[in-house]
Amino acid sequence: MTFYLHRSEFVELATSSISEFQNTKIELPLPESSLYEDASIYREFPSEALVVEFIVDDYYLPLVYISTDDPADTHGACFGDGGPLERLEPNWYVCLRDLL
Repeated sequence: MTFYLHRSEFVELATSSISEFQNTKIELPLPESSLYEDASIYREFPSEALVVEFIVDDYYLPLVYISTDDPADTHGACFGDGGPLERLEPNWYVCLRDLL
């Protein structure tokens, strides 16, 4: 629900973060915001997907932007230790982390 209420802000955050991150090879935190508790951008290997991950209310249900639009390209949030819970629109997912 938070994504839809603040869609334009999340899209702008993801877009601007990706353009700033293009030449960086490490994880970077996003600036603080009242929209989320924590957020970061990172590059997944070997897929090279850029992932912007927002912890909105629940660490185990992150809102995730995936540049390749493939949840398998983000190991930590959507695939390796959990899975995609819902595709909100192209490139945007709510993922479910493994609770164990």
